[in-house]
Amino acid sequence: MIVDRDTITTKLSQPPVPVGGFSFFYSSISRLFEYPRAAIDNGISGVMVLGFTVTERGTVENPVVIKDIGYDTKQALLKLFTTMPSRRWIPGKLNDKNVRVFYTVPVSINISVR
Repeated sequence: MIVDRDTITTKLSQPPVPVGGFSFFYSSISRLFEYPRAAIDNGISGVMVLGFTVTERGTVENPVVIKDIGYDTKQALLKLFTTMPSRRWIPGKLNDKNVRVFYTVPVSINISVR
């Protein structure tokens, strides 16, 4: 979804992509996610949804957890995402112009694969 002051559209020529690709993005999350004690104690697994804005310059702003699985996982995911070493993205494009995009990604949390 493209967000600016006057327009919202869901059609893009090219969606945003993390620098290094999605494999690198998800492997970084898997490697760096710090499981909260409450999630460990309760064997919590599931899929969370993280939303954020990718600016025209490829920076990430305003991360928010849209779907949470509880047990302090929301706070852990936001902490991870705001402190990740590589938070640069290739901006989304509409008609060959970089645009500001609100983007969502699913994040699987599975304590048994750690």
